[in-house]
Amino acid sequence: MDQLFPRIASWPSPLGESSPALSSWNPSFDVKENDSHITVRADLPGVNKDDIHVNVENGMLTVRGSRSSETKTDKDNFHVCEREYGSFSRSISLPSGIDVSAIEASHDNGVLELSIPKPAPQSDVTRISIKSREPAITSSSSSSSSTSSSS
Repeated sequence: MDQLFPRIASWPSPLGESSPALSSWNPSFDVKENDSHITVRADLPGVNKDDIHVNVENGMLTVRGSRSSETKTDKDNFHVCEREYGSFSRSISLPSGIDVSAIEASHDNGVLELSIPKPAPQSDVTRISIKSREPAITSSSSSSSSTSSSS
């Protein structure tokens, strides 16, 4: 086994031993939209559903979570260790008018998918209806009509 990895074992770590990436990582996100929805997909392999938190605050959708590292012992003989572990947080600005209660989330095979219904398009033009005014009734007309009713 040692003969299979002589060069790999001597490669310098691209992250370095004290790299902040070892304690936090940035999962890949795709954001797409069509006429009715915005869809967000996040690659979160190895992250349990219970370790993912999604919330919306002040028009920002935030996905937070963490992935635990494996316990390494001296017996493991790691030759390369490049997978990232730790906590992550990603935020995406949402358009105004989103109904937060209609957002749906699912987690399958390490992919988080959020389906966000877009608000109905608002027209920039609002038509104002014009009402007819009834002619104002004067006090002299009302007294003559009350006189004619009593005759």
